[in-house]
Amino acid sequence: MKTLYSKLFIPVLAGFFSYYNANAQVTIGSTILPSEGAILDLKENQPTVNNTNATKGLMLPRVKLTSNADLFPMFLGDTDYENNTSSKKDSEDKSHTGLTVYNINLDICEEIYPGVYTWDGNEWILLSEGIFPSETDILVDNRNSAKPEQYKIGKFADAGWWMLENLRADRWPDGTNNGLVFDYPVMETDPTYLEPRFYYPRGSQSDLGTNPHYGYMYNLMAATKLTRTEIGNTTHLIGIQGICPDGWHLPTLDEWWELRDAVEANPCQYAHSKIGANTGWNMQSMENNSNGVSRSREQGGFNGILLGRMSRDQKTGEISLGYNKQTAFFWVGATNSVLGTQAAALDKNTYAAARMPHIDVYLLSVRCKKD
Repeated sequence: MKTLYSKLFIPVLAGFFSYYNANAQVTIGSTILPSEGAILDLKENQPTVNNTNATKGLMLPRVKLTSNADLFPMFLGDTDYENNTSSKKDSEDKSHTGLTVYNINLDICEEIYPGVYTWDGNEWILLSEGIFPSETDILVDNRNSAKPEQYKIGKFADAGWWMLENLRADRWPDGTNNGLVFDYPVMETDPTYLEPRFYYPRGSQSDLGTNPHYGYMYNLMAATKLTRTEIGNTTHLIGIQGICPDGWHLPTLDEWWELRDAVEANPCQYAHSKIGANTGWNMQSMENNSNGVSRSREQGGFNGILLGRMSRDQKTGEISLGYNKQTAFFWVGATNSVLGTQAAALDKNTYAAARMPHIDVYLLSVRCKKD
């Protein structure tokens, strides 16, 4: 009987495989013939009026990707692949083009996020936008009821909540603009020399219209809403609101250092970098800056723009946009007779964040911190 069964079974099995090999088409989910142009057809039934043919979906294999440039875990531990012995990695990478999986791993330092990935022959490509685990929100500034401003804000660990774009307020927090001058810096002989003043970044209205995150530039009197005499008599402007929205203030130098320390301790969280010491570059926008590696505002990066500073030459009267595309300057809410007026600085060619003394009539950017 065993011999007879074998003699009968083998031809039937051979016929079965020859049928499918000849047709090279398969349906999974039903016994319905596959569609003519499909090698593999997944369906439970014939298409309905709404053209649906199933109530279930395709479950991709769940894997833990650990490298964007390697077929891991597929060849993890394969030393020939890892060392590219006899060009094995090159060969396998090419032959696996189109491999698709669902990744369950999150590794922000490697820029790996949960989702569907396809291997393109060189690297894994995420087919949807990765959900980055950042603490961000929207601040609505209603000082101008006709035109409320919205700012992206983010939390930097123990350093608290900061604006992720430059302030663009054109009036005081109470909605008035009394004494606030919208113009370039002027000569010292001008009677309005020490009045609170602000103007467009880079001196161009188009810059602000196209890039609202550039904000305005302010002199220290506008940033703090204090006169030069009041500033000179104040040792520390701790928690001063100035021109910042209600519930926010001009950060002190100590608060800037807390921000710097938070970015240094968590480089992958706030930058496309694993090097914590590069705080300056890790806080600089990638926009028009080859050294900047800050994450976007949407991902909670500080995203400092290198707009420089605005001043007027007191000899020639010419307006200067110093350090344009070279350095970002932000007013600091602290001053004393030793340090004078200060600004936090991010320089394109300097990896670390720093502070720099500044003349109070220069126009600089402003970032506010939540109280």
